[in-house]
Amino acid sequence: MHANTSGYNRHGAVNILNAGDCLLENLTVADNDSIGLHVNGNNNRIEDCEFGYNGQLGLAVKGDGNHIKRISSHHNNTRNFGMDWEAGGVKCMGTVPFTNGSIEDSVFFNNMGDGIWFDTYNDNVTITNVVCAHNEGHGLHYELSYRAAIRDSKFFKNKKRGIYLSSSAECTVENNEIYFNDYEGLAVINDLNRKENVKIPFGESHHKFIDNLCGWNCRSYGNIIREIAFTSKKPDASGIIEAYDELSESDGNIYFKESGVRLQLTARKKTVNHDKWTEMTNQDAHSLYFSAPVTEELEKECNREVSLDLLDSFNARSIIAETVRHNEPEKFSADSG
Repeated sequence: MHANTSGYNRHGAVNILNAGDCLLENLTVADNDSIGLHVNGNNNRIEDCEFGYNGQLGLAVKGDGNHIKRISSHHNNTRNFGMDWEAGGVKCMGTVPFTNGSIEDSVFFNNMGDGIWFDTYNDNVTITNVVCAHNEGHGLHYELSYRAAIRDSKFFKNKKRGIYLSSSAECTVENNEIYFNDYEGLAVINDLNRKENVKIPFGESHHKFIDNLCGWNCRSYGNIIREIAFTSKKPDASGIIEAYDELSESDGNIYFKESGVRLQLTARKKTVNHDKWTEMTNQDAHSLYFSAPVTEELEKECNREVSLDLLDSFNARSIIAETVRHNEPEKFSADSG
C-alpha cells in the first residue's frame, strides 16, 4: 500500500480513528508518505503486521487497552523528519495516552529515529520480548510517563541509548540484554524544568533496574564506558546536575567491559567506578562485573539481519557466558582498567 498523507494532519495510510475492539492482522504497510498505521481507540489488537520504509513513522497508537504483538517496524522515516520530534518505528503520544496496553514479541530496527517511543501521560505499559536494534535514535524511549515494565528484551547497536527513561516514574527494567549502544545502556534523566508542564508529578522515580546484562555501551568515549546514568536537571539550571535518584533500585545486574577500559556509572554529580557507586548509593551490591573481550563471534551475532526469527534465535547471552566462563567476577578500582 502506498499513500501520500503528510498533508492531512500527518494521518496514516491506514487509519483506525475513534474505534475499538478491532483486530488488525497480517497487514504489510510500506512505502507511505508519512505514518504507516494510525490507531486512536480502545481495546484494539495489532498482530502479525509489518511496517517498513514509511516516510515518518511505522505506526502511531493511542488509547486504552491496545495490544501490539508480533510486528516488525523497520527502515521508517525515509523523509528525514526530525528524530527528536516524531519519527521512527512506533510512537505513542499522550494527547490520548497509551494506557494499560502492551508491546510484545516484536522487532524495531534500522529506523531513522527511536525504535519505540512513548511520550507524555502513558501509563501501565508492558514491553516484553522485543528487539530494538540498529536504530538511529534510542532503542526504547519512555518519556514523561508512568509504570512501564520492560522485560526479557534486547537493545543493541542503537546510535543513542539502549533504554532511556526520561522524566518518568515507577518503571521496571528487568532481565534485558543491553549491548553496544553508542550512549549509555540505561539512562534515567529527570528534567525538573518540565514538571510544571504536565498534569502528573514525575519528581519521584521509583525505578527498578534488576537482573540485566549490560555491556560495552558508550564505547565512543574511548577508554571509558558508561553503562548507567541517573541524572537530573534542576529548575532554572542550564546544565545537567548528575544526582542519583535514591528512590530507585539497581541490583543483580551483570556488567561487561573490555580489559583496559574503565567502567563508570553516574551518581550525585560524579561519574564514578563501581566501588564508589555502591558506597554512595547502596546499589548494585550483588551485581557482577567482568572484563571480557568483544569477540568476533559476538560482533557477528549483534550484526545479524534482524527479523522476527531473531526473537528466539539471538544467542549473545550464550556467547558471552562462554567468553567469561573461566573469569572471576571483578570489581574495578578507580585506578584500574
